[in-house]
Amino acid sequence: MQQALTAFLLAQPGISTLVGTNIDWGKRKQGAPLPALVLHLVTGPPVYTDDGETDLQSTRVQINALASSRESRLALHRAVRAALSGKTFTQSGVQVVRAYAQGPDDSDETPAGGQTIFTTQEDYIFWHREI
Repeated sequence: MQQALTAFLLAQPGISTLVGTNIDWGKRKQGAPLPALVLHLVTGPPVYTDDGETDLQSTRVQINALASSRESRLALHRAVRAALSGKTFTQSGVQVVRAYAQGPDDSDETPAGGQTIFTTQEDYIFWHREI
């Protein structure tokens, strides 16, 4: 799922125009330029019915849009939401049956002696299966 989601996001012109290839899982690379996306895998359990486990998984991914200005952060957040919210897609052997947005939450941080980083954090729940 992680490779498929990264590839899907990079294939979206509205996102790649803003971040280039600056999409990381877990932590932003030190010194990487802004804007950028940082994704975190939160959960990924299988989906069950009365008959047991199905071939679906319900994976929650936190997507953080980071930028050096509020305007840039908002543009990136909107591009991600437009690409994912309520969408169905197939990428790299993964079929996303539906993606649901849950959030967002805005914040900013100024590391000691550094530039302010504006962040929008939003969780997405992906119902998906390997094909």
